[in-house]
Amino acid sequence: MSDLSEDHKEVCARHLCEKLSRGFFWPWALDAFYELRRYQLPVLCCEMIIAKLKNEDLYNICLASLR
Repeated sequence: MSDLSEDHKEVCARHLCEKLSRGFFWPWALDAFYELRRYQLPVLCCEMIIAKLKNEDLYNICLASLR
């Protein structure tokens, strides 16, 4: 990354953070979403739904399950 311009470094760093945080939030968000849906949907359906969500949405699902 040292050969990249500052703008490109920032874009790459942001992209890497998004990828890493997705892996962090995914399992927790899946469990939280499944619980919030009161276990009425199959886990596969829950996976398909949260796969289309953004990281911020996954984070908010995790927060919602704590209430």
